[in-house]
Amino acid sequence: MLLVLSGIIFSCSKQESTESINDIEIDFSKIIDSEITVPNVNLDGSVKGLYKGVFVSANTEHHGVLSINFMNDGNLNAIVDFTDGTKLGFIGKEVASNRYTYYSKKAQFDLVYSDANIVTIENASIAGLHVNSKVVKDISTNRTLVGLGTFVDSSDSNFGGTWDFISTASTVISIPFPPFPDVSFPADLITEVVVCYDDGTPTGRLFSDTSMEMFTGGPTCQFLPPTPLAPFFTGPIVVVLPIVGATPVDEWAAFNQTSVFGNHTSSWSLGYSLAAGGPGQVYVDSDCNEIPAGTWSWNSRSGTISFY
Repeated sequence: MLLVLSGIIFSCSKQESTESINDIEIDFSKIIDSEITVPNVNLDGSVKGLYKGVFVSANTEHHGVLSINFMNDGNLNAIVDFTDGTKLGFIGKEVASNRYTYYSKKAQFDLVYSDANIVTIENASIAGLHVNSKVVKDISTNRTLVGLGTFVDSSDSNFGGTWDFISTASTVISIPFPPFPDVSFPADLITEVVVCYDDGTPTGRLFSDTSMEMFTGGPTCQFLPPTPLAPFFTGPIVVVLPIVGATPVDEWAAFNQTSVFGNHTSSWSLGYSLAAGGPGQVYVDSDCNEIPAGTWSWNSRSGTISFY
């Protein structure tokens, strides 16, 4: 079985402390708590509610999960949980029809929605830097989860950025253990990958892909079923295996994927496994062999994908 996430945040290699940024007095007891706040079930079909996604400055130094309270409880506020453990709170207000500004002293963004109830983030900034952000609706029947990672060119350490994942759907994975019954466990599907990097412009670049391909684990990997799978992660759970008994599991599996970023196609694979790693998690290939990190190639470049 391979890695999972469920609300865990991984740090970014270029992350700087945000303590100096959050110098506006925000009463965190009065704004959304990203760890415990749940979507209002009555708003699942409405543009109002909770939103969650990624928040990345143009230079990728500020990297976190953005959680937005858009009148989920009648209020307007938001919080960014950065990869260095710090938090940045926002208070929101309506500034025009279908446009709401969320602000802190040195950061802000606009939440804008269309007549089709499509929400986008505009005019986002932090400490004078443009911010790229992508959010999706968090609903009660399928909670939105976000996992943060980074990527770097193996031959050029100056070329890198953030490599993040969003999940808005779930599934059940079943693994055969003959002659015993199959072992089943819940998993969250990776429904979008969001990649940001500093291209030297004031805005940086954001690419995203919502078309995930099915993959099949290698013949020597006993932790993946021998049937096609959609990319998934499990989160830290305990699975009862035949003979072995209760086994901690925290798995990611997204092999043989392709994503069109700009005018070029990226090929990438990521496996991250607690089950394969004994006492700790390790990166693995589709045969569940340990490798240094996930891999990517794009526009004549190639490198690694990592979580921290």
